[in-house]
Amino acid sequence: MELDMTHDIQSVFRKLLNCMSRPGLIENISTESQKIDINIDISSHLLTVLFTVLDGEVSFDLMALNGNQLVKKINQLTYAKNTAIQQADYIIVTKTADQLELLKACGKAKVGTLIDPHKSATLIMEVEEIFAAQQLVLTGPGIERESYVSVSGSLDWIGKRMEKNIEFPLGIDMIIVDGTGNIICLPRTTKIAYQGG
Repeated sequence: MELDMTHDIQSVFRKLLNCMSRPGLIENISTESQKIDINIDISSHLLTVLFTVLDGEVSFDLMALNGNQLVKKINQLTYAKNTAIQQADYIIVTKTADQLELLKACGKAKVGTLIDPHKSATLIMEVEEIFAAQQLVLTGPGIERESYVSVSGSLDWIGKRMEKNIEFPLGIDMIIVDGTGNIICLPRTTKIAYQGG
């Protein structure tokens, strides 16, 4: 069975919207992503997210091992244009990227302008695992009191994200996807406190 570029992508889009409006909520896209049968050096879960958010109207940059080959393939599959990280609408950081590349992505991402805050970047980050635990405490719009989630790997990006989002409405949004198809979203309005793991 192949991924239905209308029905399945709409399903993933609804899940992303749900996660963006309820930060910390974990949705799973493995039902959709397991239908992908494309020879590409990234996970089907991440590729499904890219099919959902990328098209010919947006730009992207990529942080990954063998990034040049992947950039061409993503361009062919989605029609999105590759551009310098400072101008990219979407910055994709695969789990093969190192921490310095992730911090660079956070640091160089565009934050929009006061007139056009929506012209900011969305960082799409791939991690090994997302799970419900009290490692990160989330507060802000869409969260009744507090929401809790854990993300595997180094969390140095939290400080960089905080710096980028200090002058609301400027800032970056984040989509995080893991190896089992779990996704969470962290809009710029969400505050993150680290509880320890």
